[in-house]
Amino acid sequence: MDLGPASSLVGTPPHCLDGYALCWPGPFLPVVVPLACLPVRLRAQALNASSEALLGTRVAAYLDAGEPDAAWRLLAHCTDPLTVPPGVDTALQLWGAKTLADMGLVAGRTPVLVIASNQTSSTEGHRLQTEAIQALLAVQGVLATASWPRWIGQVLIVVGTQAIDGLPASTSLLIRPALPAVRIPEQALRGTIARRLCVLALALNAPPAGGWPAWLTIGLAEISAAKADDVLVSPHAMLLVRQAAGTTGLGAMLTTGAADPQLCMAMAAMLVHPARRSNLPSLMDLLRNGATSEGALNISYNLSLEDLVTQSR
Repeated sequence: MDLGPASSLVGTPPHCLDGYALCWPGPFLPVVVPLACLPVRLRAQALNASSEALLGTRVAAYLDAGEPDAAWRLLAHCTDPLTVPPGVDTALQLWGAKTLADMGLVAGRTPVLVIASNQTSSTEGHRLQTEAIQALLAVQGVLATASWPRWIGQVLIVVGTQAIDGLPASTSLLIRPALPAVRIPEQALRGTIARRLCVLALALNAPPAGGWPAWLTIGLAEISAAKADDVLVSPHAMLLVRQAAGTTGLGAMLTTGAADPQLCMAMAAMLVHPARRSNLPSLMDLLRNGATSEGALNISYNLSLEDLVTQSR
């Protein structure tokens, strides 16, 4: 089939005909081309120039064209399973299955998939699998009142410094809506894995344009690690940490981004305390919409800096 007419008009936004063909206005007659007849890159370019193409069709086109980053950008704000347009999950499932097959991996029924290094014994790999599952459960418990981010497939747990497709050796997180991945050190313990998984979950939960504030990410990650390791987080001990910093130290942490893990944990402990944790979604929504950390805390939790150094919960 001669694609010359379609190729010459690709700069003109086409009409999408029921998701099966594209129609460009021609000089005499419309140019109608079935999607299956277009080269994959041209198909992706043309579909994403059409305002009528369904999101699932556009995502599938980018994935077929080997441009997953473009597909992830389209899905950056699709975090609620109830609002995901038709076809998106199917496209991601097909891509995930092909990606695992290309890596020589087999999907399982567990929520995580450990990719062991050459130095990892089978016994150690089994231990890491168990630890990673428990770590993920701990993170889900900490973020229980927030909307849990959606992704398709398992979370890939990459052990050691090995590189996989999309995750070079120098990178610790692979943030994508299908087969997201975290890197853990050899012989990692449950708390370490929980920290990485909490950071991943927050990164997939529609963060603000500049990312979540460091104090919130680090604080929730530290709480997740403590929960995973069955360490008691004492409200009184956390209050003492906040009092040691004082309102000046707390204010500096909220505004400058400087993040001491212990102080971040003391802040997060207040947010996820059973008496207050239902306010976490409101805090996150305010931050997404440009509120400052101090202002978001005041509105969502009714907490001032003075309250943070006088109240334990």
